[in-house]
Amino acid sequence: MAKSRFQPPRPPGRSPRNVLLALALGVCGGAAFFYLHLPLAWMMGSLAFCLLGSLAGLPLHMPRNIRPVMLALIGVLLGSNFDPSLFDRIESWFVSLSFLGLFIIAGATLCYLFLRHVARLPLPTAFFGALPGGLAEMAAFGESVGGDIRKIILLQSFRILIVVLTLPAVLWLVLGVWPAPLVDAGSQAAWWPGAAESLWLLVTAGVGWRLALLLRLHSPALIGPMLLSAVIHLTGISAFHPPLLFIAGAQLVMGTSLGSGFAGMKHRDFGTSILCAGATTSILILLGLAFAWVLVQLTGLPLVDLMLAFAPGGLSETSLVALSLQATVSFIAVHHVVRVFLITLLAPLFYLRVGGGLKQQGRGD
Repeated sequence: MAKSRFQPPRPPGRSPRNVLLALALGVCGGAAFFYLHLPLAWMMGSLAFCLLGSLAGLPLHMPRNIRPVMLALIGVLLGSNFDPSLFDRIESWFVSLSFLGLFIIAGATLCYLFLRHVARLPLPTAFFGALPGGLAEMAAFGESVGGDIRKIILLQSFRILIVVLTLPAVLWLVLGVWPAPLVDAGSQAAWWPGAAESLWLLVTAGVGWRLALLLRLHSPALIGPMLLSAVIHLTGISAFHPPLLFIAGAQLVMGTSLGSGFAGMKHRDFGTSILCAGATTSILILLGLAFAWVLVQLTGLPLVDLMLAFAPGGLSETSLVALSLQATVSFIAVHHVVRVFLITLLAPLFYLRVGGGLKQQGRGD
């Protein structure tokens, strides 16, 4: 295999000054988007400003241990939107979940063919770069079979980035709806935390996270608090909602972390990766729209719910868009969790069984 000329981003130093610079830039971006009444202002604004700062060569850095804490807060927020009425509609979910497997197979196949035969990436890199699964898992699996972990990470990261930046526009073009600012979209929560809400939030986030670690669930910081919060709200134990100040803070940190993650990347590498990820993400979005349209005819479920359920983005980011549209968060979250679970479970097994045959067919590449 030829030595790759692709260079990974070299993160800047981890000094407090670089962290404060990233946060300051994120706050400016979030405030600007909030002032303009743009959707998911604190996440989208901080992401856009920090991405531009990274490409401009600013030494931005966000500690990795901050993002899981914010994910736990978002998990509690998502779980608080589960309500008993979902049991009245759950039968129709099985139809869409059955189509989810077909979507994964079709989307992964088309993206693999593009990365392998158009972008000319090596087999393991193309295979694990094409799957809309968890970033860490796909990178680890790909590296274990000889893939270029740097390329896989960038392809997966850019997929999430492109979905976050384009999903509101896609929804506007297809449905004619524009996501409302999440922190003032008719939320039942207050801006400032009260003692009771803060206690419920911290206990639910901490206990849920710990239980998910014990059960070895995927993305424990997000899934554990979400499931525990859902149980609390579905059973009527409490009807608390996380304060809007916490929601805005979680969005800010997520956007800043994602945008700062590209600090140190060379422009050549950015251009190559964004083109490949743009093509594969476009394939997945268009395919998801087609599946959503078919399922509307079969089930009568809302098109916005189905579009978000089949969107190839991350659970936390897509669910925040769902909240801003007042879509069915429980339906969308379940589909994203199932998608990542199926890919994480089956992709390595599939590669080990058929990867040799694919390699034989592509030996002349």
